[in-house]
Amino acid sequence: MAIEFKRLQASVRPAIRAHLNAMTAEDRFTRFGCHVTDKILDLYTDTINFNRDIVIGALYRGLLIGVVHVAVIQRKNYPSGDLGISVDALCQGKGIGRSLFDEALLHAKRRKLVSLHIQYLRRN
Repeated sequence: MAIEFKRLQASVRPAIRAHLNAMTAEDRFTRFGCHVTDKILDLYTDTINFNRDIVIGALYRGLLIGVVHVAVIQRKNYPSGDLGISVDALCQGKGIGRSLFDEALLHAKRRKLVSLHIQYLRRN
């Protein structure tokens, strides 16, 4: 399975929305740490700032199968980030999430982020 990882732009917002809306309730809980509706996912997708944040997609044959979003924020006098990863259910367990995480770390270091906040569940 040849996966391509690349920075995403605002033009891909509809694909990100479709990716997130296709997630099961359990996967949404794992990704966001709470139960979220389609409406909340739409609001979340609409607020991604592609000029400020780090948004990387995992693509298989041109289809978006995973996303890592690092929301970049100023905390006190240094840049920080909140990181979240999602991978399509059929593609989980193949190391795609780990690769997205590694890509996000690389970009965060380049952007000189001082810290990353990651919320996760033990079972994940």
